[in-house]
Parts: sequence; structure tokens; C-alpha cells
Amino acid sequence: MWYVSIFNENGMVARLKLPTTGLSVGDSSCDVQLPGLDQPVRLVPARGEIWLERVGQNGESVAAGERFELGAYTLEADNGEAASQTPPRAHTKTMTYQPGQQELSIHRYELEIAAGPDAPRTIPLDVPVLTIGKLAGCDLALTDSYVSGRHCRLALTPVGWSVNDLGSSNGTFIDDTPIKEAVWRPGVELRIGRTILHLHERSEREQVEPEEQTSFAGMVGRSEAMRQVFALIKRVAAVDTTVLIGGPTGSGKELVARALHAHGERANGPFLAVNCGAIVRELIAGELFGHKRGAFTGAVADRAGVFEIAAGGVVFLDEIGELPLELQPHLLRVLEQQKIRRIGDEREIPIDVRVITATNRDLAAEVRAGRFREDLYYRIDRINIVLPPLNERLEDLSLLAEHLLAREKSGSGRKTVPQLSSAALARLAQYSWPGNVRELSNVLARAALLIGERDTITPEDLDLRESSGVDASAPMTLAEGERELIRRTLATASTRREAAAVLGIAESTLYDKIKKYGLDKSL
Repeated sequence: MWYVSIFNENGMVARLKLPTTGLSVGDSSCDVQLPGLDQPVRLVPARGEIWLERVGQNGESVAAGERFELGAYTLEADNGEAASQTPPRAHTKTMTYQPGQQELSIHRYELEIAAGPDAPRTIPLDVPVLTIGKLAGCDLALTDSYVSGRHCRLALTPVGWSVNDLGSSNGTFIDDTPIKEAVWRPGVELRIGRTILHLHERSEREQVEPEEQTSFAGMVGRSEAMRQVFALIKRVAAVDTTVLIGGPTGSGKELVARALHAHGERANGPFLAVNCGAIVRELIAGELFGHKRGAFTGAVADRAGVFEIAAGGVVFLDEIGELPLELQPHLLRVLEQQKIRRIGDEREIPIDVRVITATNRDLAAEVRAGRFREDLYYRIDRINIVLPPLNERLEDLSLLAEHLLAREKSGSGRKTVPQLSSAALARLAQYSWPGNVRELSNVLARAALLIGERDTITPEDLDLRESSGVDASAPMTLAEGERELIRRTLATASTRREAAAVLGIAESTLYDKIKKYGLDKSL
């Protein structure tokens, strides 16, 4: 099995598992999109090497451990030997979280073969779905001749382990009652053929206390709500379970998802984010599951979806409430069976990903309204991490502003970090922040640009648009920022020559920019 690790100047971006058909890397038409990479490249695994195909050029081979440059990126071939030497992940636990009680419930299950040809034997139930039968391909293969090839399937649901008979010859029985589908609880006997199975559950409860630290994984906050979020991320990151992140737009849901990835056991695997509300409805299925060549007009080659590309890593489905209802059963299948089927293909492809979802909607209300499947909701809502809106954590405002302004300094090349005057901080605290932390970030970025070389941001530098009805979370372009900076400087300078001196540009350049931005008409 071949992998490719992708690096930029900040370190590893992703580690991708190459399907046998290969992957294309480049612009928006490729399987993997790398910003700034104009010329697409196709990577195809071959015997003992990866074959690198560039449009209009001769191909070249890359051996394991070799690196090659693609624009601003460096790619490294990996035949998986290093990955195979890493210890396996711990058995998956089932976890649920009660936010009101700040309590984490941890459940571990075991299946005991109490009687039959394969008894005695105990198997930890470390996957959410388990197929039992006589065939070697089953998750639990029995030697009982009275058991069918694929006899029954166990699946973990919100109400417990469900048992589905898969059309067996001799039936499936719970306490001697024949069933087609039923919930199997601990202490109740399950019989298939001559084999008797028992279910055992071990549960423990753990209080999740707020962290003492006020920053974690790029997030800051001294409020109890945020420190509780930090603690919960740390506790569940290493457990390979689904997580639903809630909170209003702009509150930082993707930062939470990235923290779960970075502090989990899949940290060396890729992190692929898909915004379910930003993709054309007809294209979402292809983006998630991929397609087979000829599946539809324009499908000129096989293409892997994000669930294949993210092998060994995390898929983050943002705005999961926007996922079309007809695609929700397919996502449920991914979560329960860890298998996908490309559009136009009959083959099932096994996958290995952790799924993290996020929404700004009330999914329980969406379920009641019939716009979201109840079974999928319960499957993704095992752990629910909720981010509070900014106007409910104003005690974090000064810390957030300091953090965001320091980030602006490193990105803009300023010599010093801009500071907020006490009056400016008070003005920020009076604002309602409909765009949350994202809006605060944009407001401070504008202010840092507009103050020029000044060190202090005053209330007059803050562009809070609440009264005008304009969305203050909308980013300002560089041209807009330059125009506003020139306008304010001209308004306070005695002459245009003085304004040019303050701005650090030639007077002739200032005249050109005044004309360019139409400022001569507004002054």
C-alpha cells in the first residue's frame, strides 16, 4: 500500500492513501486540491514505486522515502512500512456526554460465546457493526454448521445493540423467541444455530472539570464555558468516536475539529473538511463518495471521494444539517459499516476514517420537522461539543483581542502588536457580535490596517456596522482597506502633502490613489 505525505513551509498538510487507480493533485478539477498549484499531477502506485505523470511531460518514478517538489509543496512517497510499525489504535469505547451534568459516560462491551463449537471465547466489541456467520469474511466467523454463511448483524444504536437476521436458514433467537430485528440487552441470551451468545457491558462515569489553562490548540478563553470545551476535547480526542460540534456561525467549530484531529491517534493522517452547504446539491455525492468512469456525463475517469482520500485520518463535515435528505442514508452506512460505494460502481470499498460533524442548526428540531434522519442524528450525536456565542463569553474579549492582534502582527510584518485602548475595549464589549469570533477577527484586522504605524487602536478605528445593517463579519479586501486608510488620513491631515508624509508615500502617488478610489469627489 502506497501513501503520499504533503508538506508546505509550515509542516505536514496531509498524508494520503493512494488507491490502486491513483490520485490527481492540483486545481479544483483534481481529486486533491492544493491552493496555488496550477499544473495538475497524477500519482499512480506501481510495483516498488509511485509513477508521477505531468501533463505534456514524460513520467518519472519515485521510490519510497524520496521527495519531489510541486510548486510550494513537497511530496514524499511512503510504501506504508513505517506506518505498519506503529502500534494499533486502542479499542474503541462508546462514549456519551451529558452537558448539563458535565459528565462523560464510558461504555465498553464484550461478546461471550457461552455455548457451541467455538465456546468458550470472549470478544471485545470494538466496532459499531459486527457481522456474524460461517463465512471467513464475517467479522466473527463461527464453525457451527447450523449457522448460515452471513447469519446476523449486530449494530450499536442509541438504544443499545440491535440484532438483524440476514435471512439465515435456522433463524435468530433472543430468549428462545425468533426475531428478524430486535434490541439485544446485557443479561439476555442470543442463540444462532447451536451457539449461545451473551452480551456484557462495563460502564463508568467521569466528571469533566474545566481546564485551568486559558488557551488550547489555537483557541483562547478564560470563561468556564471555553475551559470546559478544552477539557472535553482533550478527553475525547483519543477515542475514535463521532463528534457533533454545535455553535453559531463564526464561533470556531472547525478549530475544535482540527484540535480533535491533532490530539487524537489519527494526527498523522489527513484532515479533510467538506462544507455540506457550500457544494452544489448535485455534486455532494461525488465529492464524498467518488465516482466511476462513465457514471455520468463528464465522468471521464475514476475519481476517489474524500472518504477514500482521508484514509487513516479525519473527515470533517461542516454544516451537516445542509446534507440532502436522500444522501443521509449513505452517510449512515459509512458510519455503521465503514464502507462506501462510488457513484456508478457496484463494488463496496472499505474505508478507515473518523467522522466529525458540525452544525449551527438545532438538529433535534430538524428531525422533528422531517428534514434530518433520526437514526443519523443519534449516530453522530454521541459526543456533542457546543461552542457559546461571543456575546455570552464577553469575559474572553480582551484575551481574544490580544490573541487575534498578535496573529495580525505576524501576518502583516508589523514591528509591534497593536494594543486596544480601554475605550476601544469598552466599545467592543457593548457590541452584540452577530458574527462571533470571526467578526471580531475581521474588525480587528481592519483596525490594525487602518492605524498604520500607530500602536494603539481607538474607538474611532473600529468599524462596527451593527446600526447600518451591514454584515461586519464580511472580510475587507486590500483595496478597500487602502481606500479607507487614505480617506481617514486625508480627513485628519492639514494638507495632502502632510497626508502623503503620514502614509509614507510620494505626493504624486497619493494623488494617483485619490483619483483611483474617487476620493476627490468625497472630500
